[in-house]
Amino acid sequence: MNINLKPNQQRAQYALWILLLLVLIKVVAIVTFYLQYHLLDQWMNGAMVDMDAAEANDRRVLIVGLFDIVVRIATIIAVILWFRRAYFNLHLRFQNLTYSEGWAAGGWFVPFMSLVVPYQIFNDLFTQTKQFLKKFDIPERNKLNDTLLITWWLVWICNTISQNIFKRFTRSETDVEKLANYTLFDIGFTAVDVIALVMLIAIVKAYSEIEPIFHSKLDEEKDQQAEQDRLNKIWETDPVELS
Repeated sequence: MNINLKPNQQRAQYALWILLLLVLIKVVAIVTFYLQYHLLDQWMNGAMVDMDAAEANDRRVLIVGLFDIVVRIATIIAVILWFRRAYFNLHLRFQNLTYSEGWAAGGWFVPFMSLVVPYQIFNDLFTQTKQFLKKFDIPERNKLNDTLLITWWLVWICNTISQNIFKRFTRSETDVEKLANYTLFDIGFTAVDVIALVMLIAIVKAYSEIEPIFHSKLDEEKDQQAEQDRLNKIWETDPVELS
């Protein structure tokens, strides 16, 4: 079997760094939302709110929001590049996986299918890699935690859907009291984002640590198969040489 594994460690490192940066942005966003809530709360309680402070708050929210969008796009790109490469390498060893390698990228964007395809591909990575390494008795395979994987996916999906529904109904709200309450929801949603991102970091880190071991064992199996094929060929042509 001709195996041409592609290196994936650098992509994993890029994905991890950009995920950490996104966590930082989300934490800054929580602080920003809290400051906005504090300002709105003062306004509701009859305190004089300086217009410069209000304008500064709007600018701060806008800037943090723009940074969040940019870093989120970069995160999506980095994670999908790593994810697709990992699935490509898995396809070189296992032929009957749930999806073709291209779905590791496209599966995130197809409506409805995006609710299940990325998780199922992650599950392929975890399940097949652990089963393959089990026959070599590699203890590191236990780093691939199925409970963490399904928990992360459910948290991420539920929070994303909830945020989309919430923003659709609150987009044009101008009432100060409602804005204050909605800001509290933003804090909650963003906090859950941080939790989901931390879990994803743990998942990517765990697989990126296992993948080089997986590759080395694939190469080892390839060499053993090549040697066995060589001996079989010699046996077929000149059995005396092996005796």
